[in-house]
Amino acid sequence: MAAITPAAGFVTPPSALAIGAIAGLACYWGATGLKRLLGADDSLDVFGVHGIGGIVGAILTGVFSAASLGGVKGDGYSIPHQVLIQIEGVAITVAWIGVGSIVGFAIAK
Repeated sequence: MAAITPAAGFVTPPSALAIGAIAGLACYWGATGLKRLLGADDSLDVFGVHGIGGIVGAILTGVFSAASLGGVKGDGYSIPHQVLIQIEGVAITVAWIGVGSIVGFAIAK
């Protein structure tokens, strides 16, 4: 769900299945390997599933929105250009969440 939400309305059902399959593998890694690598205490795997799934889904929206892959974007659509825009959006979101978390932790402290 976290992975396909960014692409809702821009991709076809087969593309949604592809995004889900790719994100499923990424989320599995996020909930097992990444958590172990970072030594994170994430008992509900919130970041591994929602964080990683959302990031992968947002980036893959730029790929699967192309009409050649069944998406709704037509002539003149550049997959590499859109993927860079999606990555920029993800980076801004991660920075925003980071700053908000620091402020929230400082207030709570």
